[in-house]
Amino acid sequence: MTKNKSKPENTEPRVTFYSGYRGEETPRSIVIEGQEWEVKRIIKREMVMNSRSGERMRRFVCETRGCTYLVLVPESGEHCQVRVNDQ
Repeated sequence: MTKNKSKPENTEPRVTFYSGYRGEETPRSIVIEGQEWEVKRIIKREMVMNSRSGERMRRFVCETRGCTYLVLVPESGEHCQVRVNDQ
């Protein structure tokens, strides 16, 4: 299976954060396919460790009007991961 490389750039999920003294501190909105969803509340926040790589990440479960999302923010500063929370 090959990937279509002509995928529009703005389809990657993005998260906007409140930036306090420690940088990207609290998710404020999630943008998916050009649609911005305000984070209504943070259901859960915790520090977790990737068992394979040993990398530490901040994990947020965020409720929006349309869905609940899992946001993983690596301490390394790499791009965060966003996925639908199906728990």
